[in-house]
Amino acid sequence: MKFLIVLFILVSSVFQLAAQDKEVEEVMEYLKNKQITEARDLSNKLIVDPKYADNARLWFYRAVVYHNIYDNTAMKDSTTIFSAYDSYLKTMALDKEKKYYTETMKGLGIIANQFVYEGIQYFNSKDYPHAYNCFVKNLEIGRMPSINQLDTIIIYNTAISAEKAGNLIEAASYYEELIKMKYGGVQMYNDLAKVLRQVGHDEKFLRTIETGIRSYPDESFNLYSEIINYYLEKNDLANAFSYTETAIKSFANSAGLHFLYASLNEANGKNDIAETEYKKTIELDAGFTDAYFNLGSMYYNIGVDLLKKAMTKDEKNKADSYYKDAMGMFEKVYEQTPDNQETIKILSNLYGYFNMTDKQALMQSKLN
Repeated sequence: MKFLIVLFILVSSVFQLAAQDKEVEEVMEYLKNKQITEARDLSNKLIVDPKYADNARLWFYRAVVYHNIYDNTAMKDSTTIFSAYDSYLKTMALDKEKKYYTETMKGLGIIANQFVYEGIQYFNSKDYPHAYNCFVKNLEIGRMPSINQLDTIIIYNTAISAEKAGNLIEAASYYEELIKMKYGGVQMYNDLAKVLRQVGHDEKFLRTIETGIRSYPDESFNLYSEIINYYLEKNDLANAFSYTETAIKSFANSAGLHFLYASLNEANGKNDIAETEYKKTIELDAGFTDAYFNLGSMYYNIGVDLLKKAMTKDEKNKADSYYKDAMGMFEKVYEQTPDNQETIKILSNLYGYFNMTDKQALMQSKLN
């Protein structure tokens, strides 16, 4: 595109040389002669001169100069696109008669796409603040009344860049805009909720979760996860329990939800429900080690309590039955995590209780 912008500009009638403002016209003469450095330096000198500071033609020429510098491979400098953009905007502000309006809008249209290109380059190199700035400029152009055209993908890129740059409030505003535009489905609610939670906007976070769940009931697993974890972190087990119970109705095949539901029921002393839910977790995911461990621990603790109260042989046998169930669960844990010292200690104790000396010796040999 080298000097392409200059060529289409020079065919416009708005560039008939005027006798006045000779120095201003020299900027364009330099550019026509491919003396870009001279054109840049002169334009920068003139814009701080009170005589020319409010000259729309000068600012337009400066925009063209910097746009050409950006497009010039030999002088490639991605930052110059911002100078070109600012100069185009200044032109529009000063050009009361709109002499340069058409060409300015053409230039901004080109720059809008170039901002996207630069934004992607910055994003891929993990320079998220600069990526965010580039995408924002594209959107600013798109929001101009004479253009009024926004690309939802660019808005999404802006939101992600803002989030990764740590501009969480700005990220939230773009996610909200995308939700209003019905872009991205439930994912936008997920993204917005996470950002709102990070900045501590709890009420808005909760409203976002609720709205997302209502809008996408069959796709709201992550939203349930967010709100359940939120209440768990606040030690609000009642609300955590309520949302877990509701979520299971929609996502009955989630081993994680059944495990959490089991844990919450166990905490509430509802061991029968907890046992059923731990078993359901294992049924759904045979590799769910924590479910074996928790169920084993529950059996073990019940056995301990029964043994303390045992007055008859039948009562002791009942305690022993829970110990055996616990042993079976901890053996599963050991199979999956053979280096877990806590599991090894528990199995050593259980093997000793049942006089399984060989197995106890093996466990004791593995203790650190």
